[in-house]
Amino acid sequence: MTDRTYRVAVGVRTLEIRQGIFLAVVGEPSIRLVGTSTTVAELATQVRALKPDVVVLEEGLSGHALPELIGLLGVSPERVLVVPQPDTTQPVEADVTANRGDLISLIVQRAR
Repeated sequence: MTDRTYRVAVGVRTLEIRQGIFLAVVGEPSIRLVGTSTTVAELATQVRALKPDVVVLEEGLSGHALPELIGLLGVSPERVLVVPQPDTTQPVEADVTANRGDLISLIVQRAR
């Protein structure tokens, strides 16, 4: 897909979404997960320290509105890929991994 490796931090509270993202990008040479967190505080610390190219962020993480979340992280909105909160109790891991190509393409687009 590309010769460049994109560094990605993931801030997702929902376990199934985190697992789906991991399974979707594992083995993808152009994507490197550099941090995962379930809270805004953890994610902000990781973003400052690790300087990822892209932040995958669950909408409403820690109860914050999206503009507030992006501001707390100090990243450009163009570098953020927002994952909506699941509106069902059904497992979502399969949905994320089934759309693996789309997820990888979106990450690469945000990183450019």
